[in-house]
Amino acid sequence: GDEAVKGVLHHGLAEILKLIHPFIPFESEKIWQDLYPGSKPLIVQSYPVPEHEDPEAEAEMELFRELVGAVRMIRAELNVPKDARVEVLVKSADPVLSGLVDGKEAALNALAGASGWTVSPEVTPPPGSARQVLRTAELFVPLAGLIDIEAERARLTRELEKTKDDLARAERNLSNPQFTARAPKDVIEKEERKREEFLARLARIEANLSSLGG
Repeated sequence: GDEAVKGVLHHGLAEILKLIHPFIPFESEKIWQDLYPGSKPLIVQSYPVPEHEDPEAEAEMELFRELVGAVRMIRAELNVPKDARVEVLVKSADPVLSGLVDGKEAALNALAGASGWTVSPEVTPPPGSARQVLRTAELFVPLAGLIDIEAERARLTRELEKTKDDLARAERNLSNPQFTARAPKDVIEKEERKREEFLARLARIEANLSSLGG
């Protein structure tokens, strides 16, 4: 009945206020006192904890995020226009992945800017397809007609050379005994992080160039 619905809404709102209190303490406390006058302040209320865990749901959500993230990375790194809808091909024999795409395709399309998904162990991407390797699959986005592949290949080649120069500079510093002996520890650690970032960027650029036939 109406009272049961109100009870659920009140409980949900109370839990939301507890969750957001660390981020907007004054506003959430004001709402709390208006809704629950005479109760203990929100700041001393117990923080919400899950009443039960659902490993399958958590794994499904992680897979969902992995799929969306892979497409978004391709779009960002290869300058796919924001309003372009992309076709997504997934090479996988994983029934969980296939079931997720079948059941959540509309949400995947909305969040990844996709027009449709094909999941099959027999997927063969056309030439000029970007590729991302997932835990249980390979994901491809055909780019012909979406970007100027020759121009993008030229841009990536320039970026590749710059990243190689940046990596060489970081490695020279780290292999220089005077630098490692005199530089503060945090400076050395920063240079090591930069080297790892350049290595990761280099791998991504080379993979993207390979996808585009470069």
